[in-house]
Amino acid sequence: MLELFDFQEKAALKIVEKYEKYLRQPIIIKKGEEETPVPFIQILDALTGSGKTVILAKAIGEISKSVSRPPIIL
Repeated sequence: MLELFDFQEKAALKIVEKYEKYLRQPIIIKKGEEETPVPFIQILDALTGSGKTVILAKAIGEISKSVSRPPIIL
């Protein structure tokens, strides 16, 4: 298993925390009687070689452990 640097670990856990907050308080758009949930979107911007792939892999791995249905990743 690949060991992450401290800043990568912190970034991954921050994404997980944001997702967990979204699950507790999803964003809903109401238009008349209709309610539409806004999907969770996370954008990760960092320099080349900073480990964006491993950060996102760690975050998705942690999120997958806590949900009954695996997340959709594009």
